[in-house]
Amino acid sequence: MSKISQRSVTLLQRVDTATGNLLTKYSELIDLASTSGGKDQGTVASETLQIETNATTIVRSIEDLLFVTRSLKEAWILGRVRPAPAIGAAFDELDDVIECEETKDLEPMLDQEDNLTDSLKPVSLSKREKADLLLDEILSGS
Repeated sequence: MSKISQRSVTLLQRVDTATGNLLTKYSELIDLASTSGGKDQGTVASETLQIETNATTIVRSIEDLLFVTRSLKEAWILGRVRPAPAIGAAFDELDDVIECEETKDLEPMLDQEDNLTDSLKPVSLSKREKADLLLDEILSGS
């Protein structure tokens, strides 16, 4: 077994173990939290200890899952994780779909921009009109 697949198996086993612990300990917490009356002090103390132990186990399981995600992020950033060819093709296809959708959203804006630039195109003026505009600007500036 290669080093990469061995690491994958190890991470998957850690995820399975942690999620299994989470489920069992959480269900035990729910069972212990029942408030049926008439419990003596010894039973209450015992259940309190079990609840604290289960809560500690849940926290450890969550920390283990966080370690797995941190390891995956680190491997991804450092380039040690490469998607399978089928997954890579799926990502490429998804990028194409997203790009197509973005282009569809931009088309009305691009049309609007074309209309604005059309309205801003210089109007051809005669020499006389240009001279009048220039004279007006000079006179208004002084």
